[in-house]
Amino acid sequence: MFRAVVLAAGSSSRMGKQNKLLLPLNDKPVIENVLLTLTMLQQLETVVVTTYPEIITIAEKYNAKVAFPKSVEHSQSNSLKSGLDNIQADIKGIFFILGDQPFISSTLLALMMKAFLYLKDVGTDRDIIVPYYLQTKGNPPLIDVKYVKELRKITGDKGARDILQNHSQNIFKLQVTDPLVFKDIDTNDDYQQVKFFR
Repeated sequence: MFRAVVLAAGSSSRMGKQNKLLLPLNDKPVIENVLLTLTMLQQLETVVVTTYPEIITIAEKYNAKVAFPKSVEHSQSNSLKSGLDNIQADIKGIFFILGDQPFISSTLLALMMKAFLYLKDVGTDRDIIVPYYLQTKGNPPLIDVKYVKELRKITGDKGARDILQNHSQNIFKLQVTDPLVFKDIDTNDDYQQVKFFR
C-alpha cells in the first residue's frame, strides 16, 4: 500500500480572493480532477490536508481521508506533516501531491509505484522516486515511509525539498515524456493557460 498526501490547505494568495482549487476545469473543480485521478489507482489511500469546507465535501465524495493542518501557518511543510498521522504498517511509500496539479497522471503514479517496489525487490538504496522531464524535476515525489520521522522535522514553505537534498544519492529519476503532468496553477495566467490544454 501507498499513501497520497494531497496538499490543499494553501491560501491561494497569488490568485486574489479566489481559491484556485475550486476553480472549474474539465467541468469540475481543480482539486476534483486530482482526486478523480487518484481513485484510478489500487493500493493507494488518499489523505487530503485542508481547512476548506468545500474541499472537505469533495474529498468525502471520493472516500478520501481528511486531515487538518497542525497550525495556522500556511506552509507546505505544515500541510505535509499534517498528512503523516496514523500511517498503517502496510504503507511502503508516500506521495506528496499538489492540489493545484490537475493533469497529474494515474499512469505516471502507477509507474512510480512499480519502480519503487522493483528497486526495493532488487535491494538498491534508491527509495525516493522523482519524476523528471529531461533535466527538470517535477512533482510528486514518492518517498519511502522510513523518512517519516525526518519529514516531521521540516519547516518553512518548501515541502519535502530538504529530504530530497539530504538523500539525493537515494533518488531514482523517472523520466516522463509529457511535461504537462507537472503543470500547476499559481496565478490567474496559469489558470487561463490550463483551460486550453484539455
